[in-house]
This record gives sequence, structure tokens and C-alpha cells, in this order.
Amino acid sequence: VCSSDLIGLFKAEVIHRRGPWRSFEAVEYATLEWVDWFMSGCPLSRKRASSGSDGGSGAVMSQAS
Repeated sequence: VCSSDLIGLFKAEVIHRRGPWRSFEAVEYATLEWVDWFMSGCPLSRKRASSGSDGGSGAVMSQAS
């Protein structure tokens, strides 16, 4: 997923759809919720994970217990 496409998706799904925002903290929390959803529940994240691609960074994310 291209970064500009991802930013556009985020703006359409969170910023514009759930606004107007009352505070910076509300935007920050909504952003964290969306990132969590995108990394764990979004069909695009499953496709990326099943392909074995890590975006070329070589980094491996681990879940905290």
C-alpha cells in the first residue's frame, strides 16, 4: 500500500467521517484505534502478512505480553 493511499484512507475513514473533533487527544486516540485495526483486522494487513513482506525494512514487530 502506497503511503499516500494509506493517508487518504485514514483521512476518509477517521478524520472526515468522525469529526468535528473536540480536542487533539480525541484525534490521537482515534488514530491509535485505527492503526490497531489496520495492523490486526484490516484485509490489507492480512494480505501483507500472508505475503511475508515486512515492507523491506527487515524489522520484526513483536507483541507485548
